[in-house]
Amino acid sequence: MVAADGGKPRRITNDPRGDMIPSWSHDGFWIYFSSDRSGQYQAWKVPKDGGEPVQVTRSGGYATFESPDGKYLYYDKFSQPGLYRMPAQGGEETQIVQADPPAGAFPSFGVTSKGVYFVSDALSDARAIQFLDTDRK
Repeated sequence: MVAADGGKPRRITNDPRGDMIPSWSHDGFWIYFSSDRSGQYQAWKVPKDGGEPVQVTRSGGYATFESPDGKYLYYDKFSQPGLYRMPAQGGEETQIVQADPPAGAFPSFGVTSKGVYFVSDALSDARAIQFLDTDRK
């Protein structure tokens, strides 16, 4: 990690496996990332100043982003179709989009205060950006 104002890069995880696709929590205290340190890709989080990572998902998680209000985590699953949501404080996951993401397009979604934009090519040969109003989910 590098501070926004520059400086020397600082490592915040120390597992030899691939920790990737970092994203910040809405409050700036946590960094979410994807890792296969448990044997399959799962979502993890670590305090912004480093420390012991905490596994967030249990049935797969890749490319994790928190909602702007901090209530939910949105993520996809490596090599599995769909987009998922779970409470940021823990709980059951819900598949909110069933469409296949385009091959090799990670992450294939963006979380906003209005909902989730996602890329899908499941309905045709062309990729399309679609919107999901998450207030209705």
